[in-house]
Amino acid sequence: MANASLNGTAGENTNQTGDVSLDPYIGPSVLITVFGTASNLLSLSYFITQRNFNNRKSRTEIINNRLFIVLNVFDILVCIFLLAILLFKILSDVQSKWLMMIVPFNVAVQTTGFITCLLSAIRTISVVRPRHHLSVKAIIVGIIINCGMMAYLNTDLSRKNSSISIARFLILSGLFIVVIFCNILCVAKLVYSKVASWKREASITMGILSAVYCVLNIGFLVTYGFKVIKCGFKESNCSLLTFEDISLFILLPMNSACNPVVYFLRNTEMRKYLRNIWRKMTFGRLEQEERGDQDMTISNIVRDRTEVTEDANDTD
Repeated sequence: MANASLNGTAGENTNQTGDVSLDPYIGPSVLITVFGTASNLLSLSYFITQRNFNNRKSRTEIINNRLFIVLNVFDILVCIFLLAILLFKILSDVQSKWLMMIVPFNVAVQTTGFITCLLSAIRTISVVRPRHHLSVKAIIVGIIINCGMMAYLNTDLSRKNSSISIARFLILSGLFIVVIFCNILCVAKLVYSKVASWKREASITMGILSAVYCVLNIGFLVTYGFKVIKCGFKESNCSLLTFEDISLFILLPMNSACNPVVYFLRNTEMRKYLRNIWRKMTFGRLEQEERGDQDMTISNIVRDRTEVTEDANDTD
């Protein structure tokens, strides 16, 4: 979610040298980003392979699969950009060298929130108005506009323009409210109406993703709103900066890392896909070892026969 503002934190949570104190978060953040990158790559490979079976799915499910691919990509970007920030921090104490990663990190995080909001809205529409035809072009244009708008809102690293900070906070709050509203509406429809079992399961999965999104993003949204409304982005007026750091470097990337876990826990086909990969890796090693043993056995037999032949020739 959060077009978060490393820019907010980067300029405020400073020590006497003017550098950001990231040391307490480097270890956990690196673990989360490495796990998130690996889990999202596995999830991305699954959704890409499913494109070959789109003729068996409804239009809504095809759009959802495409959006899950985009969400995986931006979740990976969140992990990569944060890992780059941490590596720059570890390798160099010069703040300017890793501040350049702030804007793409913020845009990637914000876009994951926007896509989660899109998925919640599309799932709710499919449940409430199943005959409604979604416009793929409108969704693509919306994602592009969101990326451009968030890139613009995150270029004010000095935070001198308060209107940009307020606009950023309002957008984050709007996404949060839309996600909650869509899921409430969807749950109400599922409770009081008969819905196909597959659609019910998909709606529950989307509800879990939305709950994870809300839980892991609410902390940053509250602290960021507190700064915008009460602090005026002055460190001396704020008492929640430590929690903001935890939200920014731990909870937000954890959201990106947890999304594929929800997919694999809720989707039977994805679990089969994961098991097949594991079997190929395991049995592939076993087959290579067996082939090696067989080659060694054959070479030993050939060598023994050669020795016997040579002994026979010597005897003659």
